[in-house]
Amino acid sequence: MAFAPMPLPFPKDSLAPAMGAQTLEYHHDKHYAAYTRRLNELIAGTAHEHAELTAIVRATAGASGQEAKIFNNAAQTWNHEFFWQSLAP
Repeated sequence: MAFAPMPLPFPKDSLAPAMGAQTLEYHHDKHYAAYTRRLNELIAGTAHEHAELTAIVRATAGASGQEAKIFNNAAQTWNHEFFWQSLAP
């Protein structure tokens, strides 16, 4: 399963002044997108390639080596998606 950054559930300027549009855009479009892109690169050709995000996080928690890299990117992707859904204008 290829992962794509989820769209924000609100306009980028709707959290101001707590979080400005520029900050939110950078965090969503660059930082979070990088975790998602790297996760796709790391899981390509592995047993995780078609798994759901939470299954990947659970399967790789506490792992080492390449699996730890997969865990980090999967967990950061999940964390960001939870964060976006927890915010409200």
